[in-house]
Amino acid sequence: MLEVRDRLNFEDYLDSLLNSVESDDLEFKSAAGGFPGSFWDTYSAFANSEGGVIVLGVIERKGKFYIDNLSDEQIEKYTKDFWNNVNNRATVSCNLLKTEDVVVEDYNGHKLMLFFIPRASREQRPVYRTSQPYNGTFKRNYEGDYKCTEKEVQRMFADADVSRPADSRILKNYSMIDGYVTNESLKVVLDIHKAEIADALKDMRQDGLLVQDWYGRGTKYYLPNDDSNIPSNIASSGSKVANLSSNIPSPNISISNMESLRKKKKLSFEELKKLICLVCSDWQSLDELALQVNRNKTYLKIYVIPRMLADKSLEMMFPGVPNHPRQKYKSIENK
Repeated sequence: MLEVRDRLNFEDYLDSLLNSVESDDLEFKSAAGGFPGSFWDTYSAFANSEGGVIVLGVIERKGKFYIDNLSDEQIEKYTKDFWNNVNNRATVSCNLLKTEDVVVEDYNGHKLMLFFIPRASREQRPVYRTSQPYNGTFKRNYEGDYKCTEKEVQRMFADADVSRPADSRILKNYSMIDGYVTNESLKVVLDIHKAEIADALKDMRQDGLLVQDWYGRGTKYYLPNDDSNIPSNIASSGSKVANLSSNIPSPNISISNMESLRKKKKLSFEELKKLICLVCSDWQSLDELALQVNRNKTYLKIYVIPRMLADKSLEMMFPGVPNHPRQKYKSIENK
């Protein structure tokens, strides 16, 4: 999740939040009258979707967001309320947060609470309110939190079944594709969410079970011992990462360096910019970009992408509609 504690100018970040509209990974909630009960709906929704940030202490009036000025006493009480409830199975099924994921920050003399909710693992989902999964499981879309259907909940329980892991199903379906698999092709033959497929492909690549060719939308995965199908420019059997530096438009960064950057917890803006430029050699959605560079998409959306658009190192597919639901980004060469 976004490490706001390490940000040098936290007020700039909050300005960006307060000037934003709520999205599928950002939720503002007023807490002037007590810890909001709807918090747990959003907690469940973020956990079962792609994760997100809940900002407590903000109210909405006519489409604009304003701080409702939490007192120190309220902050202390809400902190206790949160930890008591998140560890209470009668409130929510699973605690996903660590101490550092709950942040209290001062903004122009006003206190806010930020909760960084990660995406739950396959084994942890569904994350649900109370003890009733079929009546308390939520997911997130552009309209906010919505209650899952019984079929959606059953699918999450099925995906959590470790006896049928996604990686075994991927290998089983390998022969159905022309010598390789892709995220898109596997969506056709596997009844699991695309994010689950991406996670499984990533784990299998890191474990040496698959060899990766390219980054972004055109990524293909080959069996490491299937030399007849692996393009000659990919690293030899047993290598986890393809050596594609010879045929990728290079923003002064090699593929091997790219992997090391992806694994670093902290990157300078220039390092992250170079990484994004490489990944965005073709159009990438925010979800795809966040997955490829291993960074929280809210952080990218609010802090990184606007700077890259401003210095013209990145362009939008829909420049006139920044929040277009099908928005994608592409790097501009030589920036």
